[in-house]
Amino acid sequence: MIKKRLRNLIFIIFLLIIFACNKNNIIERNEIESNDSPEYAQFIDSNILIKANLNSEDIDYYNISPTNGFIMDFSIKAENHNNIDLEILNENAEKSLFKIKTKDILNYNGKIEMKDLILRNDKFFFKLTSEESKNEFNYKISFNFKNEYMNKTETEINDNFQSANTIDYPNQIIYGYFIKNYNEKISIEENIKPYLKNENIIDIDFYSIENETDIDASINIILEYKRDIEIILFDKDYNYLKKSKNKLSSDFKSGDKYYIVLAFYGEIYLIDRYSLYYEFE
Repeated sequence: MIKKRLRNLIFIIFLLIIFACNKNNIIERNEIESNDSPEYAQFIDSNILIKANLNSEDIDYYNISPTNGFIMDFSIKAENHNNIDLEILNENAEKSLFKIKTKDILNYNGKIEMKDLILRNDKFFFKLTSEESKNEFNYKISFNFKNEYMNKTETEINDNFQSANTIDYPNQIIYGYFIKNYNEKISIEENIKPYLKNENIIDIDFYSIENETDIDASINIILEYKRDIEIILFDKDYNYLKKSKNKLSSDFKSGDKYYIVLAFYGEIYLIDRYSLYYEFE
C-alpha cells in the first residue's frame, strides 16, 4: 500500500514537472559555433534559452524569425557583470535598428531585460560583441514570443511624426523604453528642433492621441520614469503648443489631435520601462 502511494506520488510529481515545462515552453540549447556572421547566425524561431560565451575577439549573431508571436521578451545575463554590446539589425543585417551598450547603462548589473518589445520588422538579427572583455566569459540569452500583451507597448522605431505610436482614447496606458541613439547624426524633425536641447539626446519617442468623441475635455498627460523627461506637445499640423517635465495639462476638445514627444537627455541612461498615460481633470 505504501509503495503504491509512493509510486502515485512520484507519478504526480512527474506530471507537474512536465506541465511546468510545457507551460513555460522554453527549450534550452547551447550556442552553435561558429555564428560570427549573419550567414552563419544561429536561427531562433521559438521560445528558447541559449548558453553561450563571448570575448573581445568574438561576434555572436542570432537570426530572429519567430513563428509563435510578434511580441518579444528577451534577456541577456552576463557572467561577472561583463559588458556586452547588443545591436539589433534589420532582416538583411544591413541596417542598425538600435543598439544597447551596457557600459552606458546606469543600473546595469550584468543583465539586460526587455519586455513586450515590438519592432516594425518581422525578422531581424541580434549581434553581440564585447569590446572590453579579452577573457572569454559565459552568458545566457533567452527569447520568449507571444501574440498578446497585457499592456500596449511602443513600436520601435518611433522617433518622428510619421512613425508616432497611437495612444487609444480614452484611458490607455502605454509602456516604452528610452534607447540611446549611437548614430553620428540624429535625424530630428525640423518642427521639433527649436524646442530641443542641442546635445546629449538619449532618445526621442513620438505618440499621437485624438479625441474622437463629441465631448470637450481637459487632460493631464503623465510620464512615469525614474528620471525627469521632457514632454513636448504639438497639434495635428505639427505646430508647437507647450512643454513641461513629466506632466503636462491641456484642453482636449472634440476632434483635437495631439502629438506627444518625449525627450530624454543625458550621458548614461536606464534600461527600465516608462509608462505614459493621461487622466481627465
